[in-house]
Amino acid sequence: MWLLEQLSIRPLGTSWKSNSTHFRRIMELIPNLHWFKGLGSNIYLMANDDGHILVDTGSPWDTNRIYKYFDDHGLDVKAISVILITHADIDHSGSAAALQAASDAKVVAGEKTAELIKLGKSPNHLPRFVQRLADLIHYAAVPEEAIEVVDNQEFIGSLDGWQAVATPGHCIDHFSYFLHSEGLLFAGDALYAWGQLDIGRSFFTGDQDEARRSAVALLKLAPAVIACGHGPPVMDHMADETMLLSRRLQS
Repeated sequence: MWLLEQLSIRPLGTSWKSNSTHFRRIMELIPNLHWFKGLGSNIYLMANDDGHILVDTGSPWDTNRIYKYFDDHGLDVKAISVILITHADIDHSGSAAALQAASDAKVVAGEKTAELIKLGKSPNHLPRFVQRLADLIHYAAVPEEAIEVVDNQEFIGSLDGWQAVATPGHCIDHFSYFLHSEGLLFAGDALYAWGQLDIGRSFFTGDQDEARRSAVALLKLAPAVIACGHGPPVMDHMADETMLLSRRLQS
């Protein structure tokens, strides 16, 4: 599924270009915030003294690459305290079980996503023939006792200032995460940034109307950094550009 996304999805609409970080696949975006490209999606790490926060975990084939990244940067996998999952697609949740087992981290997810990652299953949001293939590929299940379920607009109890925002559309249960103090938005697949910021194509989107509404809600947060699940993080945008994109999505 993630390979088809890589080959087929391109954002729609605006001419807004992402910045030059497109060509830098592993980097520290701002102090303590790391971004690196998994085989199918982006993985983000907030390296804090009191415990690391991981946003999405890539595919099952990314686990060893994540361990190597930690080793190369002098980071301890065991220091991961929280893993935030945007949704249960294999390219976002595939290494969650392994990383949770290595760190004893709490795994935060929406209710329906929690049910899926307990089974190692991707959600149903793809065209029928692609969905049949996706349903055949399972990933390691996350133990129920390790999962913390969040609701829309809820501030995550174990994380100061982090808010969970329900952003359905790409799939029925999708959450983005916003760190208010830094203006950091981790959008998952609610927004894409391949060449330009937008929502994904309808081929991989369960409900395009819901996806538009979710994207508009995220843009209203006026984030300083938009960390998408696919494409480079967006850090050089202007307020009028986000306003124009928001208006287009509502038209």
